[in-house]
Amino acid sequence: GAQNAGEPGLVGWTVTLLRSGTYVATRTTGANGAYVFTGLPSASYRVCVQPRQGYEPSWDFDGVVTAHCAVVNLTPGSARTDADFGYLQPLGSIDDRVWNDANGNRVPDTGEAGLASWIVRISGASLPAGYVTTRSTAPSGAYGFAGLPGGSYQVCVQARPGYTQTFDLDGTATPHCAKLTLSPGQSRSDVDFGYWQPGSLGDRVWNDANGNCAQDLSEAGLAGWIVTISGTALPAGYAASQVAGPTGAYAFPGLPAGAYRVCVAPQAGWTPTYDLDSTGTPHCATVPVVAGQIRSDADFGYTR
Repeated sequence: GAQNAGEPGLVGWTVTLLRSGTYVATRTTGANGAYVFTGLPSASYRVCVQPRQGYEPSWDFDGVVTAHCAVVNLTPGSARTDADFGYLQPLGSIDDRVWNDANGNRVPDTGEAGLASWIVRISGASLPAGYVTTRSTAPSGAYGFAGLPGGSYQVCVQARPGYTQTFDLDGTATPHCAKLTLSPGQSRSDVDFGYWQPGSLGDRVWNDANGNCAQDLSEAGLAGWIVTISGTALPAGYAASQVAGPTGAYAFPGLPAGAYRVCVAPQAGWTPTYDLDSTGTPHCATVPVVAGQIRSDADFGYTR
């Protein structure tokens, strides 16, 4: 309700002058929000501003009870320069959460935890002077920036080592940052960020020559054997087949948390001697992987 230093005029707004309910003239506010009606006879006038969407009246000459209009009395030869109007844009907010996308599906599923104490930063030309631009996420991963005028903003997360981004509002092509527009008074709760810790599993397929169910130093790998992986947590398009290398080694990287089934395509003349969950399910083992886990114990032994 006061004209403080640095508050700009509202340019291009329409102001209309009436006398006894009859139209007199119209002006458009200038570079500093100023308007003027000259050559007026003494009378009682009504000055009205055509409001714009997203603005609320905060002051006018005879009070905002008669919103957007003020009655001004003009005596002979006087010049009234006090018929001003103040408007404010309601403040909005930006909030949501940074979460652990454990299954890597880019959706905040029930049970997926927030990432606590991650740093979130906001920037934009519309930020008020002295605004605190950094927040630390709560235990639930939630963060919030309140008291924001309408405008364009960018929200960025300071990612931690070992985590890969899966989601943000405008896509991960601009990693860890999302750009958005906030209308006056708008509260946006859709600026979330998903991260996951990819895991992996593997080991080797080996020739258990002495059949003792243990990888002895002298026992060679079985190169060229086919190993496959399946599981509901596998990302879309995942390459679910590997060929064991010269040492019999194989690996499936980039796995979300979940339970997987790893199977070896057996070759004629070979009998299984070992797998991770026993040979009761020959050639296959069920292997659980938690977020970020590196499992190198899913080996398979065969003997002739």
